[in-house]
Amino acid sequence: MNAFEIKVSNPKELQIDNKTLENVDNFKVYVWKKVIDNNKVRLYSRVLYLCEIEDTREVLVKRCLKVILTKAQRLRIKSSNNFENLVPQLDQDGFKDVLSLKLGKCSDVKCIVNWRLMKNSIAFPSLESLHLSKLEDLKVLCNGETPRGMFSNLQTLKLIYLDELVYGLPCVPCNLNEIYVCSCDSLLY
Repeated sequence: MNAFEIKVSNPKELQIDNKTLENVDNFKVYVWKKVIDNNKVRLYSRVLYLCEIEDTREVLVKRCLKVILTKAQRLRIKSSNNFENLVPQLDQDGFKDVLSLKLGKCSDVKCIVNWRLMKNSIAFPSLESLHLSKLEDLKVLCNGETPRGMFSNLQTLKLIYLDELVYGLPCVPCNLNEIYVCSCDSLLY
């Protein structure tokens, strides 16, 4: 099996055996309460959408979702709770394959990467597009000293309605083509 697409409304409904995950090249997994038809999804071969997950710890309990989470190229998390950071809490290895990250309406997120808890030296090394919106507790993108190479491939950065965000990127990547900031009243840089 080289590809699959699954849509479920609850993470507990997802049933994929580990052998399938080890051998799959392309997947689209939607854990969402509504049907998605998004043209941007076609640009990526490995997609994971998580939306309206009451307790994100449910996702981490499912081994198959943990594997999908670490292999995804496009990751979208919306209206999901009970996690304070993406790295290392959702992926200790730093989402090495993620090209596009869209995170919105997740009320508990305080930072994207918490370097103080990290074991590895890099996170999001392939990330090209970062879109953050309506994260009411987000204060910094990176907690702790940010190592070189972080966000080095970033081409698009969108920060929208992040009222508590004080610090954005510690340095602007040279290949950043687009930056959009809207309603980030506390942002210093």
